[in-house]
Amino acid sequence: MAARFERHGVTAIVCLVSPYRDGRDFARSICRRFIEVHVATSVVVCAERDPKGLYRRAREGNVQRLTGLSDPYEPPLSPECVIDTSTLTVDAAVSAVLACAMLPLS
Repeated sequence: MAARFERHGVTAIVCLVSPYRDGRDFARSICRRFIEVHVATSVVVCAERDPKGLYRRAREGNVQRLTGLSDPYEPPLSPECVIDTSTLTVDAAVSAVLACAMLPLS
């Protein structure tokens, strides 16, 4: 859908859990202006913030195939932007993403 929007001059920001490089490579191949943002926050911090309790339930054996825990995650090899949300405020993270994309903050 983002590639279709792009063809019509619309910038799309897409948030995906995309644990495999080949999936991200495919998305890059169909978009002319693809900017990969790697949210490089540790599993420990993600588990502490988990509002649904998925990490706790996965450790108890009640959730199968949780990305980064029981299912693999292939980090990007050369993302355009890396953000560690354990060290940034939400506003700082947003500014960093927009700076990578060179989009004005309005």
